[in-house]
Amino acid sequence: MQKYIVFLCSKCHQYTYAKVDQKGKKCPRCRRFHKVTDVKGTVVEGCTKAMRLVKKKQNEKFHSKTKDFKSTTPEITFKQKQQIFRVQSNSYKPIITKKNAQNEEEINQFINRILYFQRNEHIHKNDGFPHYIFDMISTELGMSKNVEKRLVKTLRDRGILISLPSGNFYLTSKDKR
Repeated sequence: MQKYIVFLCSKCHQYTYAKVDQKGKKCPRCRRFHKVTDVKGTVVEGCTKAMRLVKKKQNEKFHSKTKDFKSTTPEITFKQKQQIFRVQSNSYKPIITKKNAQNEEEINQFINRILYFQRNEHIHKNDGFPHYIFDMISTELGMSKNVEKRLVKTLRDRGILISLPSGNFYLTSKDKR
């Protein structure tokens, strides 16, 4: 079985992996070249274990940065979630009334959390971030999978969330409604 090394990129500070016996590895996010003999990291057997370790370390890193954010995030009730995505008969945009204006603030909190992540992780608009970031943020905010899907669709419809050709996403700071 092939041995792999999981290490932290010295430029973008994201985890990646490479075969131990290969000469070098380009970071998939920032394109920095690393000599495998010079990097320090964890050696595992098998590509699957290496991928799982990268995901685990990325999640730990993400959650360690967001624990302060978690403590200030209010719980969203099921009724509030329903109000956020109450849909008119022929429109997919949420209805904004005085009654659910607070829910629009919660949507803005989700948007601000993604923008915060993009800035702190130095996510470039051509690279974007993977879909599992939505999962982590929605879990933090107490959203169900269905609410997360509707929110992503709403952000795409508004022109705030851009799908990149690579399958990643990028959140702009401007509402193009």
